[in-house]
Amino acid sequence: MGLSEFLQSPELLRFARTARPGAFREKLVARAHEWFSGHPEEREALRSNCRTLGLSDAPAALDILQHHLALHYYEKLLPLCGTPAAYHEYMQSHVDAEEAVSGIRRHLTKDKAVLLVGSHFGAVELIVPVLAMHRIPVTPVLRFRSDEFSRAAHDRAAQMAASGLFSSVNFIEIGKPDTPAALAMSAVLRRREVLLTMVDEKTEYSTPVSLLGRRVWGGAGIDRLLKFTPAPTTVQTVFMVRDGEKYRLESHEVSADAAMVQRIFSMIEQMVLMHPEQWYFLHEEIPFVIDEPH
Repeated sequence: MGLSEFLQSPELLRFARTARPGAFREKLVARAHEWFSGHPEEREALRSNCRTLGLSDAPAALDILQHHLALHYYEKLLPLCGTPAAYHEYMQSHVDAEEAVSGIRRHLTKDKAVLLVGSHFGAVELIVPVLAMHRIPVTPVLRFRSDEFSRAAHDRAAQMAASGLFSSVNFIEIGKPDTPAALAMSAVLRRREVLLTMVDEKTEYSTPVSLLGRRVWGGAGIDRLLKFTPAPTTVQTVFMVRDGEKYRLESHEVSADAAMVQRIFSMIEQMVLMHPEQWYFLHEEIPFVIDEPH
């Protein structure tokens, strides 16, 4: 059983529904460390990725990385804690997003679409609900691991919108039958709305880019999306950075030119070098283009 399945046990999910966020955070992190103690091969995978990418693989660094991996799942499951009102209160008191939200709104008022590009970094799971809390019409592109999790996410999003505290969120699910994802993504931009998609996953449309001295597959086809979408679009990277028990949403505008994808990965590299513990992609198989440094 993987870490994700282990942390989504019926017992822990029941606890989440009545627990305060702090108590749930403590319990989930403890359960995650329990899982890691029984799976030493996972720590070896982390160590191998860190060495390959020139990041510290010292025991203390790996301990911190495992802790932040646990926090990722806390943030993913946090919406289950209590009511939408409680979640809204938590986000208001824990997330600093005013500057980033103002920048996104500024482009929308100019009748531009906004393409937000994210990565497997920091509290990425909080980006969509924070934007919805600030009434930004956002459509995230994602892949649910199971139909059950997909239904739960749709149900929770509907509950949050019904509360009047969040705007509605429409998901584009990659790989879902009868869902032409590329056409749906283009339609969002043509409507001059906000589209959020991840760019550090390998797809059939990814291109080779440089990251930490290695060549990896990146972009996930956003260059093709912009090329074939006739709508004025601003491209921005977004990072939800953990800052202790609070968070900060950062956004950076990127020129939509031939070097766009590499420029985005250079920004990801900067964030990883500043906060290596927050790059949870390190516990997965990184999509290298070649095995030798270039």
